[in-house]
Amino acid sequence: MIKINLVPKEILEKEKGKRVIFLASLVGIGVIGAVLGLYGLRVLKYNALKAELKTIEKKLGPLQAVIQQVDSIEAEKKKLDTKIVVIKTLLLESLVYPKFLQELSLLIPKNVWITRMDTKSKPEKLEVKLNLSASDNHGIAKFMATLENSENFEKVMMGAITTAVIEEVEIRNFDMSFNYKYLEGL
Repeated sequence: MIKINLVPKEILEKEKGKRVIFLASLVGIGVIGAVLGLYGLRVLKYNALKAELKTIEKKLGPLQAVIQQVDSIEAEKKKLDTKIVVIKTLLLESLVYPKFLQELSLLIPKNVWITRMDTKSKPEKLEVKLNLSASDNHGIAKFMATLENSENFEKVMMGAITTAVIEEVEIRNFDMSFNYKYLEGL
């Protein structure tokens, strides 16, 4: 079949150009419609989230007072916990020196006496430095051995021994240092 077209070529091209413009316009309108549709969906979602936020804020308002109460109670609890720790420490450490002195007095032989005592309190132990005098070397050795064998005394160190004669009696002066361990629940 033969097709004969009597319409001039320019008009056909013009008509073809109109179709191209129409199709491009149609595609442009479709794209703009899609963009506007997506924008509309975003606006609807934004408005829904905004409404939900207002609802949550209305519910949160009365709870804000409860939250503040809980925060103040927690702060007060922390203060009380700190006070409890301080009181327990004071109670524990108030018993350390009497117990230490009692144990030390039971270990010192009769012919050894303390002339000076320095202590430094550390967690769970006392650092003790003693200046002592003794009437003989046997008392010094006995005291040293007794301290080393006691489970609450550790790091027993002895300094130099010096001898002095007082009213025709020979006295030995010496220094000693050790740690006294104390445990919880004295």
